[in-house]
Amino acid sequence: MPDLSGRPRTDQRPSRWSKSILALSGGLAAVVLVEMGLRLGGFVYQMKPERFNADALSRGGDVRVLCLGESTTQGAYPEHLQALLDNSGTPLKFVVIDKGISGTNSGIILMFLENLLDTYRPDLVLTMIGINDVGWSVPLKDGAGRIDRWFHRFRNLRISKLYRIATGERAGGASRRNVVVPKRTHDEFVPMSPITEKAPRTTQTSMTDYLNSGELFQQEGAWAEAEACFRNALKIDPKNELPHRFLGHLYERQRKYRKAIACFKNILELKTQGDPAYIHRCLGSLYDKEKDYGNALVHYKKAVEINPTDEFSQVALVRFLYNRNARKEAYAGLRKARDLNPTSLLLNSEFLKMKQYARPEKPKRETALSPYRAVTIRNYTKIRDIVLSRGARLVCVQYPMRPLRPLEEIIGKKQNVFYVDNELSFREAVRRDGYDIYFTDKFGGDFGHCTVRGNRLLAENIVRVILHEVYPGRPSGTKP
Repeated sequence: MPDLSGRPRTDQRPSRWSKSILALSGGLAAVVLVEMGLRLGGFVYQMKPERFNADALSRGGDVRVLCLGESTTQGAYPEHLQALLDNSGTPLKFVVIDKGISGTNSGIILMFLENLLDTYRPDLVLTMIGINDVGWSVPLKDGAGRIDRWFHRFRNLRISKLYRIATGERAGGASRRNVVVPKRTHDEFVPMSPITEKAPRTTQTSMTDYLNSGELFQQEGAWAEAEACFRNALKIDPKNELPHRFLGHLYERQRKYRKAIACFKNILELKTQGDPAYIHRCLGSLYDKEKDYGNALVHYKKAVEINPTDEFSQVALVRFLYNRNARKEAYAGLRKARDLNPTSLLLNSEFLKMKQYARPEKPKRETALSPYRAVTIRNYTKIRDIVLSRGARLVCVQYPMRPLRPLEEIIGKKQNVFYVDNELSFREAVRRDGYDIYFTDKFGGDFGHCTVRGNRLLAENIVRVILHEVYPGRPSGTKP
């Protein structure tokens, strides 16, 4: 019945237009809340590296090391790098500064580079960058219109990045949802825990328990305790090669190469060798580090002789010959190895990189087959020029599992520029222990974010370059 009183009705339903506005407002509010939550989470996550930086700067030192990169750097390997440098025995005191930023790219790093150099005045700059250079990676100050700027702001929203991760828009086209993490290849790996977790200090009763504790002590840089655990494991089962291997690698990390050589030679005397080619390859590497090139060559060749189809032994021998300027022999050996194992991805990749062993190298810039985007080459070379102009030294770190040669081609061989190769060491470690021991995902296609053990291996490779190439044989009491 109609209302004849003349008063307005209060039971009218909202129009479709009102509903649409209400729904849009609610959706926008939800987006804002999610964005604020993600930014707050990022701020909290950033606090750990900043506390690490504050502690490092408060201690002071002779050499400041500035680490630049993305999520593969932030809160990842710098902490291990500081611990390894502190326990390396060098008279130099290093201060490692972690300025990695999760989700950043080379353009943003270039944009803030000079400010970081002014703030921290580093002696050494470490860069591991380029994997996030998808979409926008050129600083906007180089020219961009209003629409471009708004598009850039949208892509840098945390919720936009979260959507791209969820839908698989990552470098290399790998989606986290579609990643199949390889299983472990054997059960020799000792369970790891975060570097801050204390190793159990209880009395051990089995060889495996001692090996477990020794590995945890190694993560903390407690070399003496780790050695004691491995020696106790050796006493329990002296005919088992595992304690010898663990002890040998422990000495290698401390650069006690002669002691490490003795451990691996003991394994050769055992009748229950699991992989003699691997042992000879380790001996070749140790003799190489000792600059005993004659014995190094003998063991590298022995490893290939024992297992001619072992791609890791073949590549180790080829790289040794190349570094000793025997390029033609290295190239011939690689072709022979490739003929024996034509389906090997590692050998085929190495073959493509080393085609020029038999002829003089020609300088190359960007090519159609370059794995780096044009913006990455542009930004990386600008970063190089700025760092060198400030009198600092630049260490270009290649991503795990990736070949070093393309990075060397875009940066070039310049004074005070050094390179860290993370291909062979990671490939061999993954083959030996399994992918999930060293990586938590596969966002880069052939590699991902490192586990504790992966970050430690990455830091060990960087330390080797810093102490052997950047600051070799620095006398006690002198500054660089």
